[in-house]
Amino acid sequence: MAGISLVDIGLQVPVVLITADGDVDQYPQAVIYDHENSLITTLDLVHRANGLYAPSAAYVMPEEVFISVLYIVYEDSDHLIESTKYLRDIDVFIMTPEEVVFVMGVDGTVENETEINGEVEIEEKIEGVTEQ
Repeated sequence: MAGISLVDIGLQVPVVLITADGDVDQYPQAVIYDHENSLITTLDLVHRANGLYAPSAAYVMPEEVFISVLYIVYEDSDHLIESTKYLRDIDVFIMTPEEVVFVMGVDGTVENETEINGEVEIEEKIEGVTEQ
């Protein structure tokens, strides 16, 4: 079932697929694309329990606006015969929005700052905003 989730850059992306009937003899893959629909990677998913499949190693959120994870289930380990029993599915993972902070300058202007991983960048000055 398709979903949209927020994920912080560098944290684990929950790349998981479950077969509705609990089938354990499938060979699914997760094909991951960036926000420009360019292929990032393809992950083989392994059976964990009760039809739940996940990659053998954690996949972390790259520095992308969003990624799309396309799930394809295959009947064979060579990934040549796509299953006709299971439909393709997709999840979208969006980079968690940056923390935006407004700082009052000594001249009465407000500066819009964005904090990314502890580093602060001044993006713009907002004229005419005064302290209340």
